[in-house]
Amino acid sequence: TLRAEAVQEICNLTEQAVIRWAKHNQVTLPVSSYEAMEIAWGLLHGMVSLGLIDRVNSARAHGLLRHAILTLLQGWRSAST
Repeated sequence: TLRAEAVQEICNLTEQAVIRWAKHNQVTLPVSSYEAMEIAWGLLHGMVSLGLIDRVNSARAHGLLRHAILTLLQGWRSAST
């Protein structure tokens, strides 16, 4: 279906972004790149869901998402050293 194809494309894009970030920052991920994508995707999806159900407003959701992603990447960076 079109929806499944879109999800697969987003997952591929997310995985490639994680791989590029890890290489650029010389980080060895503590999980496979596929698992890292699933973690990042789950985080992104959860934060977007909070915005969609009006649990948080758009500006706050954006700030929380930025903080969550930065925290995740910092955790992976710390685990790599």
